[in-house]
Amino acid sequence: MANVNLRGVRKKFGTVSVVDGVSIDVEDGEFIALLGPSGCGKTTLLRLIAGLERSDAGEISIGGNIVSSASDHVDPEDRNLGMMFQSYALWPTMSVAGNVGFALKAAGLTREDRDRRVNAALEKVGMTAFAMRRPSQLSGGQRQRTALARCLALEPRLLLLDEPLANLDAHLRHEMQTEFRRIHRETGSTFIFVTHDQNEAMALAQRIAVMDKGRLQQVGTPEELYTRPQTEMVARFLGGGMVVPGTVTQSHNGAARARLAGYDFSARGDAAPGPAQICLRPETIEIGNTSRSGVRARVVDIVYRGGNYQHKLVPEGVGATMFDANSTTPFPPGSDVSLHIQDAWIVPGAAS
Repeated sequence: MANVNLRGVRKKFGTVSVVDGVSIDVEDGEFIALLGPSGCGKTTLLRLIAGLERSDAGEISIGGNIVSSASDHVDPEDRNLGMMFQSYALWPTMSVAGNVGFALKAAGLTREDRDRRVNAALEKVGMTAFAMRRPSQLSGGQRQRTALARCLALEPRLLLLDEPLANLDAHLRHEMQTEFRRIHRETGSTFIFVTHDQNEAMALAQRIAVMDKGRLQQVGTPEELYTRPQTEMVARFLGGGMVVPGTVTQSHNGAARARLAGYDFSARGDAAPGPAQICLRPETIEIGNTSRSGVRARVVDIVYRGGNYQHKLVPEGVGATMFDANSTTPFPPGSDVSLHIQDAWIVPGAAS
């Protein structure tokens, strides 16, 4: 079993709380992403799970065994986990097979067992044909596969991945996302994946834990986080959400009516009538001419993005907020338009 449980975990560097009271349960065999902006504490949290850092408070258990608490700290090598770093950390003088088998040799496995595990791991990541090459003879994607094979050869119950796709170009990132999903399915291991890239997290993870300033903001499936963000930070961070002050006029069983700049529209969420923060997304705002009802706005910029035109607009009566909206029809800068809101979410507990 490789379920991971954190209770009230804290870590300070000097006077700064880098991880501030984080509690989360990761199920056995789950693929979960730790997502957030730079400096939010996600990598430190991963290092605490790995045992590379000692927590100041709280408890961490792996597979039901406490590995970190006020009185206990299990060393990384005794936690039966694999960790893959952004830098890959390959030995330049060793072959691919040598890199993959190095930790196995240090662990005292026989030559026969080492060869079996190395061959199996290289086959899993498609690197069998490159077993005798040195890292300098590999592409970025091949180095990454080698680092992943090294982790898999340990047959860990838990795999920790710290921004492993950050050094790859867009094509290779997409390719390796497919590989990570495949390997996760085949191994059944628990994956905890750190990234600042929301698209990467949503493409890979079964659940995402969003962090900000050391604290856990929300944990949920990609769909839950995108369509029902529970905090203003999550609403803004995921999917280019625009959070604007409006008014709830009616609300019943998750369906509501809201008003923005004199325009009434349907919204989702439970909130008492009154001031509220409303999350809008570019794909749910329809741009039309000024003869239609809607929020009046002026186009200030337009960019073509593969079948759609992305418009940047200044709405009237919504303060200094800038809107993004997509359309298959281009509206040139300077155009006066009307914005029709097709979907909106009332951010819980966030009054304007």
